[in-house]
Amino acid sequence: MAKIYYTGLSTSKFICDDESDDSTNLVVNDQFIPVPWEDVTDIEIGWDYFLIWKNNKVHIVGKIVGEKCEKVIQSLRIPDCANTNFKQAIAGSENVTVLTDDQDIWIHNMYNGNWKKVPNFISTADEDKKECVVKIAQGRCTVALTNLGQVFNIPISLNDPESLIFIDVACGYDHTLLLAKDGGVYSVGMGTRGQLGHGDLEDCDEPKLIEALAGLKIVQISSGGWHSAVVTDQGDLYTWGWNNQGQLGHPDVENVVAVPKIVDFIDETEETVEINIKKAQCGSAFTICMTDSDKLWGCGSNKYGQLGLPREAFTSVKKFVAIKLPNIEKPIRDFKCREWGSCIYT
Repeated sequence: MAKIYYTGLSTSKFICDDESDDSTNLVVNDQFIPVPWEDVTDIEIGWDYFLIWKNNKVHIVGKIVGEKCEKVIQSLRIPDCANTNFKQAIAGSENVTVLTDDQDIWIHNMYNGNWKKVPNFISTADEDKKECVVKIAQGRCTVALTNLGQVFNIPISLNDPESLIFIDVACGYDHTLLLAKDGGVYSVGMGTRGQLGHGDLEDCDEPKLIEALAGLKIVQISSGGWHSAVVTDQGDLYTWGWNNQGQLGHPDVENVVAVPKIVDFIDETEETVEINIKKAQCGSAFTICMTDSDKLWGCGSNKYGQLGLPREAFTSVKKFVAIKLPNIEKPIRDFKCREWGSCIYT
């Protein structure tokens, strides 16, 4: 079974260095620490709590589980749906949004414990197509992707799958990236910090092709906070949006990059490094990417140790730097970033 490590902000001591003597509810790690529970298959990072997966069952830790929530988890179940399993779960600020194996979407209120089923919003004239939700993403709105390539800003459809098919979605705070089947990238939402990539700071109410990426085959997308990142089939990384903490990895830019810009990787001797990127993940104000040799590089805010770097030496990083993992011996299989934390899987 995969082993999971976490670094960054936590409001409980569910994940913390055993030597930490922090008496407050705020726990900060600046190195990747093993998730302490056995049989954990995945973890979802929230602002002030975690969702812990054990196969298709989800448990919650932190937030209002209790004042003394150190390493205490609570099972997440839909009332009167004992046999319903979860396919996906998103740790929102006030709600947990889940996609079930029945392709239904449910919202769990963290404060009153209530569950609400999202009414069906898919209208298909051809019953044989059997359209259903296969992925959800969330910033300040919830976006759903169907098996036929249609995207909804629930409950409103954003595209006609007869003419434009999407295969992936990613959400920042106020914007959404959409990856088309042909490798094109579209964006929609607020553009006040350049996060849409259209060369201006204007909002966009409908998905619009990012012209600066036209002609490139994009294979992976990510959004977080007010910035975005994409990876091409040639292993190049492009970033754009807000750069207030250096989260774009462009040290020559102070604030906003309104069009996608390729990232140059520079080593400790200030020499350019030729590496191929296969995945990138955007947190709230930081970015981590993985090379084709399974090495991690990161940039942006390290205020809570979310880059896995010593906070005393790196409060923020304006360019991508190699992340060293001396306490992890096995090869890195995958990683994820969200809010103010990061996970790696071996």
